[in-house]
Amino acid sequence: MKEFIFIFKNTHSVLKADEVLEKALVEREIIPTPKTISSECGLSIKVQGDFEYVLDLLKKDRIFPEKIVSFPNLEVLWKA
Repeated sequence: MKEFIFIFKNTHSVLKADEVLEKALVEREIIPTPKTISSECGLSIKVQGDFEYVLDLLKKDRIFPEKIVSFPNLEVLWKA
């Protein structure tokens, strides 16, 4: 199954996104933001499955990631 990392601007957004994804039963893991990715926040969320579905869930709750990258190659797939 494909994995993706959702990058956020701050820890508050990471924790809020984690709450939304937990309620939706999305398998996820809070991880340190990879050093090769420029971000103000040191935490990110790694998810499995369809990143567009996860993005839609977050947008419905007005949570917007800074960018989404594939894992493990860290290719940028979506950027705000």
